[in-house]
Amino acid sequence: MNRHLLVATDDSSNARKALAYAADLYRDVPDVDVTVITIVPPLPAFLAEGAASGAAEKQRLLKLSEYEALQERQATHILDTARRVLEKGGIPADRIHARRVAKSRGTVPDLLAEARKGRYDTLVVGRRSLGRVASYVMGSVTYGLVQQLHDLPLWLVDTPARSRRVLLALDNCEPCLKVVDHAAHMLAGIPGLELTILHVIPRFQPFFSKADTVALDALDSLSIRRAEATLRPLLERASGILREAGVDPGAVSIKVKRGGTSAYKEILTEFRGGGFGTLVVGRRGVGGWEALFPGSVSDRLLHGLRNGALWVVA
Repeated sequence: MNRHLLVATDDSSNARKALAYAADLYRDVPDVDVTVITIVPPLPAFLAEGAASGAAEKQRLLKLSEYEALQERQATHILDTARRVLEKGGIPADRIHARRVAKSRGTVPDLLAEARKGRYDTLVVGRRSLGRVASYVMGSVTYGLVQQLHDLPLWLVDTPARSRRVLLALDNCEPCLKVVDHAAHMLAGIPGLELTILHVIPRFQPFFSKADTVALDALDSLSIRRAEATLRPLLERASGILREAGVDPGAVSIKVKRGGTSAYKEILTEFRGGGFGTLVVGRRGVGGWEALFPGSVSDRLLHGLRNGALWVVA
């Protein structure tokens, strides 16, 4: 079972954190390839267009040659630095590959095009590592990737915790098993893995007036019981997917939190208090949390999670 990660880098500290996270997660795992990619800025307009006179054209070509040589040195430095980080983290040199792509349509579309063309299992980025301008606004590039990457999982790495404890937040819907599929494929065979599947059954009383609270107690209890009944077969299927992929059943635990008023807060509290290094969520659900506020849980986690990696599975 071979796995292949595409890791974007620009030699910033956050990009190096993403590389270190990938290396630490797959240290001592033999069947993982990592391709590092850097987006090379386009030619300045004054160098891209021919000059009016012969002397000016000669000068332009000279400057063009100097600029291209500089770009080549910078790209080589960025990719060589990425290789060193991965090798230091335990990834074998023959499993590391490098790609430099000339920026054409923009950082986000260029990364997406490369990710889709290469048939990678995931795209890995530092939360604010993909451009100096983006670092001033909370990840305009990161947010653009989340919004546009509909067919490939995206791993967003903040300051990584050295932990192989993974929290998988599972919604109660059939399409949500795609999150489990991705986690099973990417986590199988990792030594020391501890995987917790978390489901939050929300209570609906906060959405009603206080005068209705007593009358709605029975309805709230009924809602929770029905959710538990439909959740049981889903969790059994999730366990089966993990087992078939080769994830040790002894490394998997299931936790159901009942009566929470905010799935986002419950997930974040569990992550922060459980020593987890990775949180796996779906980008969109069709039931449970997301039916109430589409995208609210995954989007809020994108902004609120720190000190760990967030896997967003489309």
